Amino acid sequence: MNDRDSLEAVADGWQGWGGRILIVLLTIWIFLVSFGAQGTPWASVAFNAAAENADWVKASLWQAALVG
Repeated sequence: MNDRDSLEAVADGWQGWGGRILIVLLTIWIFLVSFGAQGTPWASVAFNAAAENADWVKASLWQAALVG
């Protein structure tokens, strides 16, 4: 195993962790919006923002799935 192999392994690990962190953050956000924020004004704001950014969210999820 030379230096290049170890660098590639580190890069792969960081990409994998980035995908996992993104999925965890999205899961927490969805949980908070759907369960913890019912009836609060910012819940509707969050849902409107999610609806407007649906394509970006889908792209992020696909990227996380492919990278992670």
